[in-house]
Amino acid sequence: MKKIVVSLGVIIILIAVFAVSFARAAWFSDEEAGEPITVLVEDEMTPSMVRDLLVESGLVSSSVFYDLFSKFDQSALHPKAGEYVFRKGASYQKIADTIALGPARDELTLRFVEGKTIDENAEALRSHGVLPEDYRALVGASKNLAEFDRSLEEDFEFLKDIPRGQSLEGYLFPDTYNIWKDQLPDGLIRKQLRTFASKVIIPYEDERKASGLTWHEVLALASIVEAEVKTPEDRKIVAGIFLNRLNGSMRIQSDATINYVVGKGRMRATAEDLQIDSPYNSYRRDGLPPGPINNPSLSSITAVLNPTDSDYYFFLTDEAGKVYYAETIEGHQRNREEAYGS
Repeated sequence: MKKIVVSLGVIIILIAVFAVSFARAAWFSDEEAGEPITVLVEDEMTPSMVRDLLVESGLVSSSVFYDLFSKFDQSALHPKAGEYVFRKGASYQKIADTIALGPARDELTLRFVEGKTIDENAEALRSHGVLPEDYRALVGASKNLAEFDRSLEEDFEFLKDIPRGQSLEGYLFPDTYNIWKDQLPDGLIRKQLRTFASKVIIPYEDERKASGLTWHEVLALASIVEAEVKTPEDRKIVAGIFLNRLNGSMRIQSDATINYVVGKGRMRATAEDLQIDSPYNSYRRDGLPPGPINNPSLSSITAVLNPTDSDYYFFLTDEAGKVYYAETIEGHQRNREEAYGS
C-alpha cells in the first residue's frame, strides 16, 4: 500500500512538473537574456514543418509541447511565410501568433498629383526604395522610349488598345493610395490601373464612344488640357478649342507638348524649342501626339468628353493664370499684347 501511495505521489509530482513546464513554455515569455534568433518560414511549409523548424532553431524545446499547445491555440496551425526574429525564451503563444499574423509590413500612403509624368512618379518612388529602372520596366518610359509590360493586359483589357511602343503614361490614375511597401512597385501600378478602370473606363465609356475618340486619344488630349489650364471651366473651353483645331485641320500647337520633350516648364516655348524634331512637337506635327504627356485628372478627362462648344480657336494664359480666348489670329494677337505686352 505504501508503495502505491509513493508511486501516486511521484506521478502527481511529475504531472505537476510537466504542467508547469508546459504552461511556462506555452504562455509565459522569458526573453530578457535570450539571444535573437531568425527563422525563415517558406511558402508551402506545413504546420508540422514549421514546428520542426522552431525546434531546430532552439525557440521551441519540445515538439510534444508545441503539438499540445496547438490543441489550445489554433494559430499554431496557420503559419504564414516570411522572415521572423524572436528572442530565445519567447512563449509558444507569442511565436505562434506572430507567425500566424505574418511578417511585419510597412504601410505607405502615397499621393500622386494630377499632371505628373511617369518619370516624375519614378523619382518620387525612389525615396521608398524603388529604383526608377524597376518602375519603368513595368510602366514603360516617357517620350515613347519604352513600352509597358504587356503581361498587364491579361488583367486589364483596356490596355490592349494602347499602341505598341507606348508607355502607361496617362493611365496611372492620380490619387492617394495606401499600399504595403513590399508590394512596390507592381502592387501600386495595379491599384492605379484598377482605380483608372473604376473611375474612368466604367462610368464614362458611353461618353467616350459618343465622342468618337479612343481612350488613348481622350487621354492624350486630356493630358494637354491638364498642363495648359487649371479650372474645370477653362479646361472644358480649352478642350473645345483643341477639338475645333483638330476638326479644322489645324495643328494643336501646345507649348505643353514641347515641355514634355525638353523637360522644362516654360510658359512659352522658345524659337529653338519649336524646331525640335519629335512626334510630340505639336507645332510641327499634325493631329494629337502619339500618347499622353502626363497622368491627367478626372476633371481634364471629363472636359474632353464634355467640352464647351464655342467658336474659339486660340487661347493663352498670363503669368497670373488668367486665360484669354479669341476666335481669330488677330484677336489672339491683341490678347498677347494685353497679357505679355508684346
